[in-house]
Amino acid sequence: MLEQMKRDIRFGLRQLLRSPGFAITAILALALGVGANTAIFTLIDSIVLRPLPFPDQDRLVTISANAFFPKGWIRGTSAEVRKL
Repeated sequence: MLEQMKRDIRFGLRQLLRSPGFAITAILALALGVGANTAIFTLIDSIVLRPLPFPDQDRLVTISANAFFPKGWIRGTSAEVRKL
């Protein structure tokens, strides 16, 4: 079984050396696929799978000020608070 695997690996290497254009294309396609998969998993892992590093996460809120004022209005203080 180990001898068969050695022969298969040698045959694969010979085929890749026979056509270097195909070898480069195959290696680049595999590298791009692995890199994209790793990047997407890292993003999903950090956003969806891991909890936020804050106590009482269900009580987090955002506060934002409304910066749009029609012509002639005096700017006052307005804040919008919404629960996430």
